[in-house]
Amino acid sequence: MMRVGVIDDDETALAFIRSVLTERGHVCVPFRRGRDLIGTLPRDTFDLLVIDWNLPDIGGLEIVRWARANIAVPPAMLMLTARHDRDDIVAALEAGADD
Repeated sequence: MMRVGVIDDDETALAFIRSVLTERGHVCVPFRRGRDLIGTLPRDTFDLLVIDWNLPDIGGLEIVRWARANIAVPPAMLMLTARHDRDDIVAALEAGADD
């Protein structure tokens, strides 16, 4: 079982990801705003973060960079996006995303 933080401003996507994770026995903690996730990370532990690229307040890449810079042992981070350009993939990996 993993503890997974999922951030997406799309309620349908968030509900789908949450249902898939919980059906497989994982604990899913949903977030809709980047500020809420960043505020939680210093005091809560996750095995994995699933991060939407496009968020209304703080972009997914900024969340990844913040987590890498400010958490002693950051969780694995997976970026979700409809983007498929090679430059976007490289940018996510360079920011510190694991996939």
